[in-house]
Amino acid sequence: MVKQSILIVGAGIAGLSLYRALRQRGLDATLVERSASLSASGAGICLPANAMAGLQSIGLKHKVLDAAHQVTEIEYAKANGRTLTKGSLTSSPFDEQPFVALRRDALVDILADGIEPIRFNCAPQRLEHTQEGTLVEFSDGYSQFFDLIIGADGIHSKVRTLAFGEEPIADLGVSCWRFITELKDVPQHPRYLIGKDDAFMFYPLGNNKFYCYAQSQDKKKRLLTAPKIELLKRFKRYEPCVIDALTQAIDSDALISGRLESTTGTQFYHGNIVLVGDALHGCPPSLQQGVGLTLEDTIILARLLSRYPYIQALPRYQQHREKRVQWVVNESNRIIKLANKGRFFPGRLIRNMMLRSKGPANMIGWQRLLQDDPLTKVL
Repeated sequence: MVKQSILIVGAGIAGLSLYRALRQRGLDATLVERSASLSASGAGICLPANAMAGLQSIGLKHKVLDAAHQVTEIEYAKANGRTLTKGSLTSSPFDEQPFVALRRDALVDILADGIEPIRFNCAPQRLEHTQEGTLVEFSDGYSQFFDLIIGADGIHSKVRTLAFGEEPIADLGVSCWRFITELKDVPQHPRYLIGKDDAFMFYPLGNNKFYCYAQSQDKKKRLLTAPKIELLKRFKRYEPCVIDALTQAIDSDALISGRLESTTGTQFYHGNIVLVGDALHGCPPSLQQGVGLTLEDTIILARLLSRYPYIQALPRYQQHREKRVQWVVNESNRIIKLANKGRFFPGRLIRNMMLRSKGPANMIGWQRLLQDDPLTKVL
């Protein structure tokens, strides 16, 4: 085992899972978070099979299953609710692990249970590389030397900027809204309703609770900044339960709004600074890979750091992850660009024909990912 002083920046899903994976292998780390407390923005979260495999690897699969709702099929439909295609999650390779959804704050609480102390209100401000290691100056006025610095601080990563300079984040021209609401007489499986250049997703959480996600092409951010009631106009052609869900969310001020963005850099590490999670591969949720890909990052990096000094571990980390990470980012962005072509009738016709003939788009992506399990490879 190689002893190295390690700093993890960011106590979200990436930072918490990495801390656990390191401790599982007898490695200590300092965990800092710029916010005043743990954050669970995002409402709900979907966990495909590779995410559950990662949770199993760090010993949390059954705790997550106890808090989650398992699903066995996926449906894509037109905005009016008419089914375009369905796919079963009970056949190979999808049945290797359960597919579930749960509240994001529930997942964060499970990951954070027993982890202490986390230094809140603390973020790196300046790095100075010396013969003794890297001196990190924090926002709380404290300074400390570290051998290795890991950026787990999200798509707008401060660590990435300190390591590589300013790298542009691509705005994909799409606004999105997330919320959790209660609905009755709605199918208890994930449904993706697709309109012209917009879409609405229902993902059941159990007990008539649903994680809902809406998106719309919105290049000039007019819909994002407009009064929320405008969403009802945008989705007025959708089936009634969409309007019911949006109305509840607007009335209760439960909407979490944002933009679909994507990282553009391809560097995994520089010197003794390395990235994991959205800091490395933030992208749209087209394949629901935010957690799955992140858990793969953190588990593989922890394994390598337990066997090699960082100067050998980091090149191996990039070698094992680069092809898979780039495919997920590129494919997730491609799906969003294709969805935007539905604005015109010929584009919608081709899109719907492809769905009917090939099946749910995200399941096609999952099938490719599940053909190769990076957690079983010898590093």
